[in-house]
Formats: sequence, C-alpha cells, structure tokens
Amino acid sequence: MIKKRRIQIIVIIFVITCIYIMNHIAFFKDREFERAVRESLNSSHMVTLYKRDKALYGIVWKKDLEKVDFVSINFREYRVKNIEDIKYFKNTKTVWFSYASAYK
Repeated sequence: MIKKRRIQIIVIIFVITCIYIMNHIAFFKDREFERAVRESLNSSHMVTLYKRDKALYGIVWKKDLEKVDFVSINFREYRVKNIEDIKYFKNTKTVWFSYASAYK
C-alpha cells in the first residue's frame, strides 16, 4: 500500500512538472514563421534581413520571445501564412511586415 502511494506521488509530481515546462515552451502553428524566428532571432530584435550564422536549435522559450522589442518579417523569403504566433512577442514595440524586392 505504501509503495503504491509513493509511485502515485512520483507520477503526480512528474506530470505537474511536465505541464509546467510545456506551458513555458513556444509552440508555433506556422512552420515558416518558426523558421523565420529560428533563423533571425537575436536578444532584443528579430529582423529577417540579418540572419544568424546557425539557426536556433532546440526549444524556443516564451520568456526569450517576450524580451524582443522589434520584429521584422520579409514575406518574400518566408512564406508565412499565419501570424497568430506573434502573440509570443508580448513586449514588442515595433512590428514590420514587408515584401522586399529581390532587386536593389
């Protein structure tokens, strides 16, 4: 009986921990929007014209996206269809959506 109760407590703690962690991860609905974020996210801004040397790999945390104050997405390069995930950028002051020409 005591052993069964310990297993139940361990499972409950594990489930609560998983729910807590999953609540802090940014899940993107649009794959192209996620690609834009991973390739261009810096500490305080996200500009798709300035790509990172290596795209972000792994988990994108909501708290990292809340720190961004400037977002710019070029729709010519990224075929974003759904910008609903912009909600993760809560402290953003400026958002630019553009379709920049391939010609200078």
